[in-house]
Amino acid sequence: MTLNVIKVLIFIFLTFFSTASLSSELMALSAHSTIQQLAKEFIKVKPGQFFMGSNKGRDNEQPEHSVKITQPYELAKYEVTQALWLEVMGKTVADQLEIMRKAIGKPNHQNLRGVGDDNPVYLVSWNETQVFLSRINAIDKIYFYRLPSEAEWEYAAKAGTNTLYSFGNDKTKLHEYAWYIENGEYLTHPVGLKKPNPWGFHDMHGNVSEWVQDRADDYSSRLQIDPRGPSATEDNRTQFKDGDNGPDRIMKGGSWGNPAHSSHSSRRTMNNPNSRSRGLGLRLVRYEK
Repeated sequence: MTLNVIKVLIFIFLTFFSTASLSSELMALSAHSTIQQLAKEFIKVKPGQFFMGSNKGRDNEQPEHSVKITQPYELAKYEVTQALWLEVMGKTVADQLEIMRKAIGKPNHQNLRGVGDDNPVYLVSWNETQVFLSRINAIDKIYFYRLPSEAEWEYAAKAGTNTLYSFGNDKTKLHEYAWYIENGEYLTHPVGLKKPNPWGFHDMHGNVSEWVQDRADDYSSRLQIDPRGPSATEDNRTQFKDGDNGPDRIMKGGSWGNPAHSSHSSRRTMNNPNSRSRGLGLRLVRYEK
């Protein structure tokens, strides 16, 4: 084999692999761009301290206690939309409804509560959000995504306030900021139509409630630093069972199905991680990888 032939073969080899590498990089950038376009905007939240819970709330929202957030994070300005869920999971809310119907053996059970690319996704279980997160993290090579902790969610929802709502205590103003039972027409609505809270987040008081990462636990009156719910290996009480059985994940905020008085900033409910609701979705936290 002549020297010129060897040079040609080396050139072809290097060209092929550099082109393949470039193609892979372009595909990764394209996937990232699609995710970013559908996930829309994120807001950086600075560390700080706030009062979590409410002594005027339900038992599981008490006692009000001081929490310190020590690390910055980026939280989505909007709830995860149906368009983003479809891009990542390949399922519409109609598909999600059929999943629930099959699970409970009732083919005509319930109906949809708002369909549209910019409407929040709903009828997703906590366990399914974990599948969604694993897929979006495999797609996007620039950012890592997860659910917010309960403390991160409430810190952003209160946005430097310590009133019932992020805009004050007057529930007659809630219609300016949220979709809830009195004005929501029993439907989800496109995200971002109502006023944001002081830090720029939309739909924290309504539209859909949102899964957070934490397992359920009672609040402590002591100062908490970056709190997380108990892990599966730490659960020794009967109300928490390994395998995520029972009402042991947290949902935050009100939804189109909640009245004004239960759509406040400290709103907290618990449910089985396999449960689904037409008023329950999610919001994302992201970090650079």
